[in-house]
Amino acid sequence: MNVRSVIRILIGATILLVAVWFMMRGVDLQAMVNILIHSNLFIAASCIPLVLGSHLMRAIRWRTLLRPTTHTTHLSTAFNSVMIGYAANTIVPRSGELIRPWVFAKREAMPVATAMSSVLIERVIDVLTLLLAITFVMVAAPSRFSEILPGFTPQMVATRLALPIGLLVVVLALIVFTPLGVAIVHRVVRPMFVGLASKLEKILTTVREGMSIIGQPRLYARLVIETVIIWILYALPLWIITMSLPFPSAHTITMVDAAIMLVIISVGVTIAPTPGALGVYQSFAQTALVVLAGATPTEGLAFGMLAWVVNYGLAFVVGAICWLIESRHGITFRSLSSNSSAV
Repeated sequence: MNVRSVIRILIGATILLVAVWFMMRGVDLQAMVNILIHSNLFIAASCIPLVLGSHLMRAIRWRTLLRPTTHTTHLSTAFNSVMIGYAANTIVPRSGELIRPWVFAKREAMPVATAMSSVLIERVIDVLTLLLAITFVMVAAPSRFSEILPGFTPQMVATRLALPIGLLVVVLALIVFTPLGVAIVHRVVRPMFVGLASKLEKILTTVREGMSIIGQPRLYARLVIETVIIWILYALPLWIITMSLPFPSAHTITMVDAAIMLVIISVGVTIAPTPGALGVYQSFAQTALVVLAGATPTEGLAFGMLAWVVNYGLAFVVGAICWLIESRHGITFRSLSSNSSAV
């Protein structure tokens, strides 16, 4: 294990401890356990099909992103890859962003760079959607938003979130619509390293293929619809879980409140450096329920724990099953390890 890995682990552990300390302030552990014991688990479990549906829709949207390419893709493989990626994220933060496209590329016989670049486009769409949602909440319910996320101002969102993603979009557009990347490799790298330049040019070509959705405006409406459905399927389970809790304040949550909670939790998940956003997810969910429903910190943490188990626990179990299915097609830990340099 190199120094960088050790530093990353220490930083993640420190943030996890801080998040746990933050969410445990004013919490009665015994009371929280009692809340979880007396929650209606049948109601909570009824949102499982919706959670799986959101992952299925994400797989469908991924195939839409790859439609302009020359590769044939299968929904079952896309879904399995998505779930394997989510399961990996519960063990090693962000690892699923690499494992998911690798599994998909190997199974669909496409360049890994093409699959990975399509995932990058997907992440750009997710961040843009989150930015729009944050902006909407800040305009529609500024006081609530500032209570849940103090310090999040329009200026901060614009400079720290919107500006970086805007620059990334510009870079992606230059790669897709211009020969700039290949020209840089040809003029700068090739004179010194011919072999490396050839590999980079090939990678840029496959990356451009994975991003070719940008040049297909006819598919934009479909992507928007699929993205909206994904977010609806994310928000509904949060609302259902509040209905399963045994304290009155949780039952005052509406679907609009659930949508606001989704935005808040999504901010936490986006910045969380811990496995499965552990500690961070619960903290953001706890704060959201305390502000939106007037719940106690203990009640809010019970909600955060139950929501986390439903989402991340389900992802881990289903992802493990999907890995077993894909292992029958040669997708194994050994092959993943031996090809890690290619990823």
